[in-house]
Amino acid sequence: MASVHPDLLKGLKKLGSNSAEMEDKTQSACHSLISVLYGGSPTESLDSIRYELFAKKSYSNEKLPPTTDAFQEHLKRANYQTFILAHATQQYLKLPLSETSGWMKDGQQQLVPRRMSQPAAPDAVLVFVKCGCKSDCRYRRCGCRKEDLMCTDACSCDSEQCINRVPYKDDTDTED
Repeated sequence: MASVHPDLLKGLKKLGSNSAEMEDKTQSACHSLISVLYGGSPTESLDSIRYELFAKKSYSNEKLPPTTDAFQEHLKRANYQTFILAHATQQYLKLPLSETSGWMKDGQQQLVPRRMSQPAAPDAVLVFVKCGCKSDCRYRRCGCRKEDLMCTDACSCDSEQCINRVPYKDDTDTED
């Protein structure tokens, strides 16, 4: 890949050189690398590659490339950690707040990765998630449960056995 995309290596070498900000060239090189790894061109956006692979049903949801937003948060964390490792021999480092570098504090004030700042997909797309379960959808192997969604009539699971459905209430089943 180095001989095909030498500009990527130049940009990647700058990762972690500054703890607070990444050069545009470095961000661009990182985005290009991920685009190429998922079969796109170096200039193609991660969101468009993600959509193309989703539409072709080439990959399961877990194997799709990250959204641009999720990748940006990951890149901030990678830059922050790379800076720390690259300067590990220095006694004192001037670091920005972790919260500006792809991290956030949870309820117990522990640092956890900020996964995304935007939804992974529009709500209209999430409606089309359906499982192909042959069981009762009890475990996270169920595609709907994995996405924290309830099963619908579009799913392959047996509506009588599925425990991941909103109970169907027929208006004609009222007691007199």
